[in-house]
Amino acid sequence: ISQLLHGLLLLFAEQDKDILIRAWDALNAVTRTLDSAQQIAHVSDVRDSVKFASMNLQGSELPGFCLPKGIAPLLPVFREGILNGLPEEKESAAQGLGEVIALTCPSSLQPSVVHITGPLIRILGDRFNAGVKAAVLETLAILLMKVGIMLKQFLPQLQTTFLKALNDPNRAVRMKAGIAVGELIKIHPKPDPLFTEMHNGIKNADDSQVRETMLQALRSVVNSNGDKISEIMKKQIYATLISMLNYSEDLTRLGVAGCLGEF
Repeated sequence: ISQLLHGLLLLFAEQDKDILIRAWDALNAVTRTLDSAQQIAHVSDVRDSVKFASMNLQGSELPGFCLPKGIAPLLPVFREGILNGLPEEKESAAQGLGEVIALTCPSSLQPSVVHITGPLIRILGDRFNAGVKAAVLETLAILLMKVGIMLKQFLPQLQTTFLKALNDPNRAVRMKAGIAVGELIKIHPKPDPLFTEMHNGIKNADDSQVRETMLQALRSVVNSNGDKISEIMKKQIYATLISMLNYSEDLTRLGVAGCLGEF
């Protein structure tokens, strides 16, 4: 199975359409024979094979993944790893899914958006270690970068999930959540409630480390989406930032100064 996965995914880098279609059919036939345990066991094989196939790409996307339903044969493998693997297997499967999404064109991702997003949100709602959460948040951010508006139906769940992760005790999780929030705001029709939550989080954070990460997230969001903040919200955030310049902690003052630089 490992050799088949490697050989077939290598063919996904070919330019000939007939070869791509036949390689896709063969890969689909192989992955459909795998039971749950085998799917989880072969996540690392798939990741290694995808990396190898994409090494000499002419563009940024793998031709085989850009066929209609291009990544469909691999989704059950990653889904099983994410939902039912051990913590380290969940982390690896989430990272692998992100790597595959990054190599897929948006039109080919469209049929799979619901199948991808649902399990990732579900995982973030459970109590898993920081490595799993960070990997899932990174993959959701990549998905948002790729398909953006196609995830509009998931806006409420994603907003709740990302804001909760901004308060996570682990810094890596908070940083990944900050990047994901920035991508979410790009497709948010009315992002003021999201800015309000971030503003309140900065004002009310008891932990200086959490406050600092929130300030970094706000700085990043303002940098890329500053035009989406209403003038009223902008004035409120600005007033809070000015009042925090006298904080005793260097971390907070530095974060505040960075945010003010974006305003």
